[in-house]
Amino acid sequence: MGYMKKYYPDEVIDRVENINLEDLKKKNITTLICDVDNTLCTHDSCNVSQNKKNWILQAQSMGMRVILISNNHVSRIEKIATSLNCATFGFALKPFPHTYRKILKTYHLSKDEVVCIGDQLMTDIWGARLMRLKNIYVKPMSESDIIYTKFSRKIEKKIMKEKL
Repeated sequence: MGYMKKYYPDEVIDRVENINLEDLKKKNITTLICDVDNTLCTHDSCNVSQNKKNWILQAQSMGMRVILISNNHVSRIEKIATSLNCATFGFALKPFPHTYRKILKTYHLSKDEVVCIGDQLMTDIWGARLMRLKNIYVKPMSESDIIYTKFSRKIEKKIMKEKL
């Protein structure tokens, strides 16, 4: 199953708010590209927990840019991004590189200063890896998923079992 390595995350953390921002800052990370659904809030909600909001505020206070990225509808993601004072790119078509390239170009970013964070190996992590961006996998907030995500979760379990 060596072909599965393309989906391996650089790092695995249980929740987004447990990602150590000081460590990222020491690695010269200036921008966090963060998935929304099941990373910051469940796919059926626009409510981000206070712990996650505080983590984003801490990142911003440290001078980091937080950009939300999602394959979901733009209007839903913009509502969440506005509440968090973050830029957003909805309907991103992850794992395809277009939106990642657009973010790098829009903000004049080098790949070395970006980390991508998300809960899906087949979209978030693979998309970051296709672009050669650092990435952090966080465990999904909820086991409730939309239908096509349920299929990819079965594959993810096999991949994570091999990685760990």
